Amino acid sequence: MHTAEHVVDVHYDMTIENKITGNYERVSEYHRMRYFTTDELDRSLRKVGLKLIQSEEWPNA
Repeated sequence: MHTAEHVVDVHYDMTIENKITGNYERVSEYHRMRYFTTDELDRSLRKVGLKLIQSEEWPNA
C-alpha cells in the first residue's frame, strides 16, 4: 500500500477450469489501483451535483 499516493497494489491468482476439456490454466495479475477517502469521494460527488448517501468500510460491510 502506498498511503501517501492513495494507491494499493492488488495481486490476483486465479485457476481457470475448461469444463469441456478438463484442462486448468493458472493466471496471475497485478493491478495498481487508486482509492479515495470518504472526504475525497464526497467532494468529487458534490462538484457534479451528486450526494453521498452512505459509505461503509470494506471488507467489513
